[in-house]
Amino acid sequence: IVLVVLCCTLLLVAAVFLALQVRSGLRATVHRVSVAAAMVARNVTAALEFEDERQAALLLDALRAEVSVRQSLILRPDGSVLAALGEPAPSPQRTLALRSDAERIAQRLHLTYVEVLAPVLLRGEILGHVYVQTNLRALYFDLAATFLMLMLVALVGGWAAVRLSDRLQQRIVTPLQRLALTMRDISTSSNTNAQVHTSERGEIG
Repeated sequence: IVLVVLCCTLLLVAAVFLALQVRSGLRATVHRVSVAAAMVARNVTAALEFEDERQAALLLDALRAEVSVRQSLILRPDGSVLAALGEPAPSPQRTLALRSDAERIAQRLHLTYVEVLAPVLLRGEILGHVYVQTNLRALYFDLAATFLMLMLVALVGGWAAVRLSDRLQQRIVTPLQRLALTMRDISTSSNTNAQVHTSERGEIG
């Protein structure tokens, strides 16, 4: 029973730890991508205003440093693409549907990726948007590594607990078994001189 309770406790602690890691990892990923999109949005105003595709592409190229980014776009106000980096561009309806507040960064979390849409503002006027999509592969990889590590620690801890429990059980049960055998011999043979031999000198022995 003790081992069962111990295993259940370890599993509960591992589940809570993994849940907290997922939560903090998702927050960190969304924040990092939002900062990157906002940085591009602050510097792309001229490229959008003058339809400079080359300059827009150079600004998007800075996002290559973020290895998890699989797609980044600079969008005109109507949702059409001025510059793109990564996978094929989504339809304008898809990116426009991401806008919850035109003057704030919109974020959407999916099972395998995160979408961020940052507005490009110039004197209160929206010139376009910067769309960034990043995958969560690195987060899931870290999660899997943490899970395997926790399982390894649980297995080693369980093995050590079983070994320790067996040794303690032998130290407690073996003297009691010897005492029971001696008492049985005394009751059957009436030999009152029988002794119980033990190697312990404490309360257990």
